[in-house]
Amino acid sequence: MGYLLMLIGCSGLVVQFFFNKKLVAILLMAIGFGSYITIYSHETNVTIGILLLILAAVLVVIELIVPDFGLIGITGGLSLVAAFLFGQQDLVPPLIHFIVAVIVSVAIGFWLIKNGHPLQLSHHFVLDTALDKSRGFQSIKSIDNVIGLTGVTKTILRPTGKVYFEALNQTIDCLSDGPVIKAGVPVVVSRISSGTIIVTVLEEE
Repeated sequence: MGYLLMLIGCSGLVVQFFFNKKLVAILLMAIGFGSYITIYSHETNVTIGILLLILAAVLVVIELIVPDFGLIGITGGLSLVAAFLFGQQDLVPPLIHFIVAVIVSVAIGFWLIKNGHPLQLSHHFVLDTALDKSRGFQSIKSIDNVIGLTGVTKTILRPTGKVYFEALNQTIDCLSDGPVIKAGVPVVVSRISSGTIIVTVLEEE
């Protein structure tokens, strides 16, 4: 039962990131994580530990998807440490349940990406405000005519990252249409989805 409830909770993240269905995602996470906490938390410290474990996972996932958000990743790591301090040995079963659920969810995510379902990050999630002009980043004013433009990745796209477009003289947040793309790789804009520029690796002729 523990594995199933954790998987239901984690599936909420999959629904949000791949289908952008907030209400469905919230419902799944509330049912899965809420039921798990209700059933498996017998003491206050265990309850806090499980909550921190879930918080850590959500923050780490955001850190993996949106680069250059180091504070989120650090907070997630601290939450994970705090979860162990609160739960101690009592947190081992929830941790095992959670790891299995995350592995299954990640596998489903990779399967969705492989079968043409890119991450549906909202325009606000891929933050234009993260582009700091003092660091050489600028916000693009129009994305209507960027399909077919070529650029070079400035950061790793995992799956989001920054791409420099010489024709625009801008560095822009983009989304990889498939696997992770390393920094310094030539890419081309393949399409636009929900206000997000999606790129693929530029094949050499």
